[in-house]
Amino acid sequence: MPMFLLNSGLVLLLFPHLVFSSILTDSQNGPFPGLGYTPPFKTYSGYLDAKNQKGASNWRMFYWLTESKNDPAKDPLAIYLAGGPGCTSVGEAFQEMGPFYANFGGDSLYENVYAWNARANVLYIDTPIGTGFSYDTNDTMSIYADDDLSRQQNYASIFDFFSRVAPEYKDRDFYLTGSSYSGVWQPMVAALIVDGINNKQFPNPNFKGFAIGNGYLDVIDLSNALVLWQAYHGKVAISQWEQMKKECYVENAGQRQYDMDTYNFFHFASTSNGFDWESDKSACGNFTVGLIDQPEVYNFYLECWGYEEDSSDGMRRKRPLQNPKSQTRFKKGFENHMAQSYRKPNSDPKVNTALLQNFESSDTQYGLPCWIMGAVTNYFNKPEVQKVFHIADDWRGKDGKVKEYVECNDDLYQQYNHSDKLSMQPYFEYIFENWKNPLKILIYNGDVDTVCNYLGDMKFVQRIAGKYNFKESDRTRWNFRGLTAGWQQRFTKDQIIIDMLTVKGAGHFVPNDRGGASVQMITGFFSHNPPNYETNLTNPTPQPIEFQQETVTKETSILSLLPAIGILISAFL
Repeated sequence: MPMFLLNSGLVLLLFPHLVFSSILTDSQNGPFPGLGYTPPFKTYSGYLDAKNQKGASNWRMFYWLTESKNDPAKDPLAIYLAGGPGCTSVGEAFQEMGPFYANFGGDSLYENVYAWNARANVLYIDTPIGTGFSYDTNDTMSIYADDDLSRQQNYASIFDFFSRVAPEYKDRDFYLTGSSYSGVWQPMVAALIVDGINNKQFPNPNFKGFAIGNGYLDVIDLSNALVLWQAYHGKVAISQWEQMKKECYVENAGQRQYDMDTYNFFHFASTSNGFDWESDKSACGNFTVGLIDQPEVYNFYLECWGYEEDSSDGMRRKRPLQNPKSQTRFKKGFENHMAQSYRKPNSDPKVNTALLQNFESSDTQYGLPCWIMGAVTNYFNKPEVQKVFHIADDWRGKDGKVKEYVECNDDLYQQYNHSDKLSMQPYFEYIFENWKNPLKILIYNGDVDTVCNYLGDMKFVQRIAGKYNFKESDRTRWNFRGLTAGWQQRFTKDQIIIDMLTVKGAGHFVPNDRGGASVQMITGFFSHNPPNYETNLTNPTPQPIEFQQETVTKETSILSLLPAIGILISAFL
């Protein structure tokens, strides 16, 4: 058995008694502060026990379960693990694929009609310990984590969900999902699940596959591909490119001289943690690091005008830092030019099209990707919100220490070490060689993401598929509402399917950039065998607003009109 798998004795130590009685009933949420309607589905939240190697229950992993809007008793379970590392899955739900989005300022919510619980129950887990509302009861300020510890915590918390928290799901089909650094965690956890099911120790044998979005699958593939991607997006002069063909060539390294597709630019960079890269001071190293650096790495075409650039490197911060002065100006313009038009009775959106012009960012959502992280942070720091979500009292700290909720824990990121696991190929290989049942794998990428670019992930899939002699299809387009949504390619062998999809015009946060296409994609993956990404099985009709105007505060009276604006804009996405 490989070293990265739990042994059977440890599993029995962690879970000596399986009590099959659900505690979900006492964990139901609602009503949500600032939400102007009653959701037609239930949600639950609480804590999963991620026992340590000695069997102690001091690791508590926070979860949020959103039931399917379709048939919660029969639809599959999707387990969502966010990336970072150190970014919260629950907070990510309120920015991307969850049923609610935070309004500007974080004082209220509006509906996301393209939520992923359209035809699946979705379980969000804040991982690892120190992320979001997950914490160590022995040290509530603990932020220590690495891949080995995170893998153990994720596996143990999923085990606890099926065995203790919600045993009614132990016979349900289930999938792993997530994006970015989840491309590391999913294969690792999937290997443990495969081993646990084969040994008849894991409580749910119905593992059907996993879906990785913009995954951090192979550091070398992603780094080398990003140099090519950036060069062909206008960042390099032809004369400089020709010079780099000489400077970046390494003899006796399997490269073809002057063929940049074969070059290993990774050779000229160094890292201390596996995320943030520095030049080795060579001409090629300086060229490479400078080429892959840009202010907004998550979407090549998005600029958050009016916001300070984030000076941090790597993956740790999901959004730019907010500039307080420009934020005030942004908000004033938003209220005066957009919200006022929708306050007028019988106003015609066509007449007010000019008021939808966005001069504060280069996206279609009035800068939502630039401010949504701060809004969600503000929302979850409200005491009334934490009460609804059943946040443990001791999470806030002990001995005079007080902790606030953050979307991405930079301190955790800084000490997290990934450098010894440059590729997830060993975990994919273990799964291929040990899983004997049907398995679906979806690797999808927004095609303008430069953190985890589609070309690097494509190289990774192509290599492992070639090693195991998968049958390869041609690359064809897939459609959303009759128009090109991206490109797809399928690799098959025996009972395993690997689908490689791009999402046209999306960056790192695919469900936010292309909501309609993303929910059609993920629903097609869950609902069909083999997956079918062409059929739209979802209904984006919004729920009727039930606002009582006398209870809406001055701060939220205008902002609560965002659902109407969001629905209007989403019609064009």
